Amino acid sequence: MHFLRNTSLILLFLIIGKITTAQKLSVNAPSYVEKNSVFSVRYVFKDTKNLGKPSFSIQSNSYFEVLNTMSSYSSSYSISIINGKINKVQEQDYIWTVYMQANKEGTYELPEASVKLPNGTIIQADPYSITVGKPNNQLPKPQNNQNIANNNVPKSSQISELSMLLSLNKKSVYIGEPIIAQLILYSLYEIDIIDYKPGNYNGFWTQDMINQKNIQAVRKIINGKNYLVATMDKKLIFPQKTGELKITPYKLEVQLYDFWGFPSGTKTIYSNQASVIVKPLPEKNKPSDFSGAVGTFSISAKLDKDTANLDQPVKLVLKISGTGNFGLFDDPDVNLPTTFEAIQNTSKDNLSPSIDGLTGSKTYTFLFVPRAPGNYTIQPITFSYFNPQTKKYYTIETKTLNIYIKNAPTDTSSYKNITTTPIQELAKDITYIYDKPFKLHKKNLYCYKRKYFILSYVIILLITAIYIFWRREKIKSAKDVRKQKFLLADKITKKHLKRAYALLKQNKIQEFYQAIDSALSDYVSNKLDIPKSELTLENITQKMLQFDIDTSIAEKYTEIIKKIQTARFAPEIAQLDPKEAFDQAKNIIAEIEKNFKA
Repeated sequence: MHFLRNTSLILLFLIIGKITTAQKLSVNAPSYVEKNSVFSVRYVFKDTKNLGKPSFSIQSNSYFEVLNTMSSYSSSYSISIINGKINKVQEQDYIWTVYMQANKEGTYELPEASVKLPNGTIIQADPYSITVGKPNNQLPKPQNNQNIANNNVPKSSQISELSMLLSLNKKSVYIGEPIIAQLILYSLYEIDIIDYKPGNYNGFWTQDMINQKNIQAVRKIINGKNYLVATMDKKLIFPQKTGELKITPYKLEVQLYDFWGFPSGTKTIYSNQASVIVKPLPEKNKPSDFSGAVGTFSISAKLDKDTANLDQPVKLVLKISGTGNFGLFDDPDVNLPTTFEAIQNTSKDNLSPSIDGLTGSKTYTFLFVPRAPGNYTIQPITFSYFNPQTKKYYTIETKTLNIYIKNAPTDTSSYKNITTTPIQELAKDITYIYDKPFKLHKKNLYCYKRKYFILSYVIILLITAIYIFWRREKIKSAKDVRKQKFLLADKITKKHLKRAYALLKQNKIQEFYQAIDSALSDYVSNKLDIPKSELTLENITQKMLQFDIDTSIAEKYTEIIKKIQTARFAPEIAQLDPKEAFDQAKNIIAEIEKNFKA
């Protein structure tokens, strides 16, 4: 009996001890930290009796400042068998991760922490001491490529333990004037980004200044606290309309981690909204050719040659340099002489973003072909822009360009294969006397009385009449140049195409394109009666329409000739297969020919 009583008492004490242990608020924390550093302390309360969710309380003391508290919980089950009876116990772990900052060197106890159960019971955490040492002043400094904003640190009141701040370097600008928009993240915790949504830049043209796939953070002391600081976004923005323009807040969802690197919860934060006042450009003294350029610019132009042959391609290179809103103004107008046919216009940018806008240059290349000889002048090309610093308009221009076009040298390629044979003397002696049999006629028989003579005379008269008729028609036809050229068109074109095919097989691509170009140009010149000095795509199209050639064929011809001339004069930008070019040239000539025969 006494044995059973003693055994019951022992079991009772064990159960009470277990409950007491389960209701302990345990502390996990580092034993050493540096002054001004941010560290985390983990408090755990184990509940095996389903007492309900407790409330946690902690206050800062003069040595440690409590910055933030994150809560989480987990559950588990334990099964025990006593005297054949199965006992199932559910255990709840309530966890609080507290971020603190050490303010003073020395060894001090952490602030008092406790939990209050739903039944009113308060459980205190055991005292825990931490040694605070000297701060490490050799913190990593931001490098230039990290794009950390040092000259635009927001006010301390704006920075919290986890926050994003959006700032603009200007609050009032002219339309088209560049602005720097910058988003900076401040965090006292180690984090991972779960979701990121940028703000809406409605009304702005934007240019990224950093690579958002390679964001780096650095440690920085702000208001005595050790923050992780990172530039999340940095853009060069150009307002495209007047009035108050607003950039909506950015959204960021992050995963927080405790001191040991374990997840301790998620949090969603938003940046502030930024706005700017956009003023219209002044109307006073606005140049007539102004097309929206804002900044500071210079302009230059040059020809790749001062003298060229007829039908020889010439390049005009125009370059606009400076800093401003490149890409947001119209291309300058270039007025070429009417006898210059524009073939291809291209442009190339060499720009990089800066605090004043896009800096660099934009180069335009105009390719044209002179169709008539003579001395020509290309008038200065003007360009107007608005300088927001001086608040004035400026008009700049290139110098006058001169070029001399000579007659093209005669193309003697068709005579290269002609050879001559010298006259040979076959014999020097006197020929032999004719010794073959022959007939003798009576002396009194006149030739005109012979029937053969009369027949031959009639034949000669008939042939003469036919010849005279043919000759008159030929002279008449020769006077009709238009008809002559029309009839010669097919013959000349076949010659060019045959030569082009041979050059294609020999892989002489540039000479091939020249032959194809000549085939198409000579064909329409002869077939449509267009002088070569007036052989422009516009004139060709108009002539085809006059001859009732279908519009689609005229458009197809224009497209093919442009591709071939681009491949001939600017092969570096051409995208045309030579075999495809040959087939297209043959097909378009055949289609035009069908229209004439119809």
